[in-house]
Amino acid sequence: MYDPSLVPWGEVGYAVYKRTYSRELENGKTEEWEQTVDRVIDSCREQLNVGFEKHEEAELKEIMMGLKGTVAGRFLWQLGTKTVDRLGLPSLQNCAFVVVDDPIRPFTWAFEMLMLGSGVGFNIQRENVYQLPKVKNRVKIERVDENDADFIVPDSREGWVELLRRVLEASFVTGEDFTYAAHLIRSKGSAIKGFGGTASGPEDLVWGMGEINNILNKASSKRLQPIDCLDIMNIIGKIVVAGNVRRSAQIALGDCDDIEYLRAKRWDLGGIPNWRAMSNNSVICSDISELPEEFWEGYNGNGEPYGLINLDASRRMGRTFEVEYPDPDVQGFNRVLSSRLPTSRHAALQRFTSRTSIATTSCSRWLATCTASTSTALQSSVRSRRPRTSFTRTCVWVSALLVIFRLPKSSVAGWTVATTIFETMTKNTLDWQDFQHPLNLQQSSLLERLVYLLALHQELTQDTANTTLDESACQLIAVWHMPPGSTGTLWSTC
Repeated sequence: MYDPSLVPWGEVGYAVYKRTYSRELENGKTEEWEQTVDRVIDSCREQLNVGFEKHEEAELKEIMMGLKGTVAGRFLWQLGTKTVDRLGLPSLQNCAFVVVDDPIRPFTWAFEMLMLGSGVGFNIQRENVYQLPKVKNRVKIERVDENDADFIVPDSREGWVELLRRVLEASFVTGEDFTYAAHLIRSKGSAIKGFGGTASGPEDLVWGMGEINNILNKASSKRLQPIDCLDIMNIIGKIVVAGNVRRSAQIALGDCDDIEYLRAKRWDLGGIPNWRAMSNNSVICSDISELPEEFWEGYNGNGEPYGLINLDASRRMGRTFEVEYPDPDVQGFNRVLSSRLPTSRHAALQRFTSRTSIATTSCSRWLATCTASTSTALQSSVRSRRPRTSFTRTCVWVSALLVIFRLPKSSVAGWTVATTIFETMTKNTLDWQDFQHPLNLQQSSLLERLVYLLALHQELTQDTANTTLDESACQLIAVWHMPPGSTGTLWSTC
C-alpha cells in the first residue's frame, strides 16, 4: 500500500479526481487513487490485453501514483467496467471524425460516438453532401406511446440510434410515415450507470427527432444542403448533451465560399436556431485570398469567428513541416484539432498522434492588423512601465479568465472567448504598478494567483477601456511574442 498523503495532488487535484474518476465500490464508498490505478493496470492486462511485463506494471503504478504520468481520462473512468467488455475501444475513444456522404450512416454513427463520450468532427463540404440522394417526400413521424406503435424505442443507447436511423430511412428510403413509442425510456433524472450522468428522459429525444423530421420535410424532393446537415448534426449534439454530465463536442468543416454555412452562427442577424452553438465551425481553405468578406464578419464581432483548416497542407506534411510521410487521404480533423483523420467509412478512426498536423491559419487576416508599429508601441510601453496601458490590464484579466473557464491557452479561439468575456464583464483597468505587488506570482500556487488576480477587481480604477475586442486580442498576440522580462512573463504566472 502506498501512503495516500504522498500523492502530490496540489490544491484541487484530489477533489477533481474524486468527482470525475473515482468509481463507486460495492460498500457504497468511492475509490481512492491507488484503487483506481490498480483497476487501470488490471484492465490493461485483462481487458485490453496490452501484455505488460510484471516489472512494467510496477513501473506504471509508480509513475501514476506519483502523478508523473497517467492514462487518458476516459480510461481512468471506464477501464474495468462491463461497458468496455461490451463495447471495446469505442467506449474509450476521445476523438472521432466522419465524412457526410451517406444519408444515414454518418448521422447515426456520430450520434452513437457522441453518446459514448467521444468528440466528433464532420466534413460537410458540398462535394460530400451532394452524394446524398434526394429526400423522397414529406413523411409524418408521430410519437404514440402505445404497444402497437411501429417502433417501441428501447431504453438504451442503441435504441435511440435506431430511432434516428428509422427517421432518416423514412425520408431517404421508404418515403413512408411511421409511429414510435417512447414510454420505455427511463424518466428524467435517473442515473446512467455505464457512462455516468443522469437521464434526460424521452422529451429531448422526441424533440430532436421532430426537428430533424422538419428539416427533412422542408427538403422534400430535393437534396440536402450542407447547412441542413450541420443542423442535423447539431440537433443530435443537443440531444446528447441533455444529460447533466454528458457533453457533446463537435467541429464542422465546410467550404470557405458556402455563404449559408458562414452565416450559420451569425447570432447578430437573429433567427439562428440555438442548436448551432453545439459545434465549432471551420472552413477548408488553402489560400486566404479565396475567402469571401462574409468569413471575416466573425472577427469583426458579428457572430462567431470560424477557423481555417488547410487540408492540402495536412495531406502533404506534418505539423513540423516534415514531408517524408504524406497522408493523401486526410479528409478532416477531430473535435480538438489534435488528429488528422483519413476517410474511412464510418469507423472509429485511428489517431495519428505522432504525425499530427494542425495546418490551420485561423485569424491570419485578423492578426495581420497587429502591425509592427503596434508591437513596437506595446514594447515601448512595457519598457517605460507606463500605468494603465490597455494591453497589461487585458493580459491579466484574459489570463485569469482562461484559467477560470478552462479555455485552451494554446488556441486563438480560447483567447478570443476569454477576451470577449473580459470586454463584456468589465470596462475597468489594471494599473501596471499592480504587478509590483509583494506577492511573488512566480512562486505562488495557481490558487493564490487566481485569488490575487480576482482581488484586484475590487481595487481597480474606473477608467474606461478604449480598446475594442479586436485590438485587445491583437495586443494579446503581440505581447505573447515579447521577450522574457517584459509582460511575456505574465503567461507563466497566469
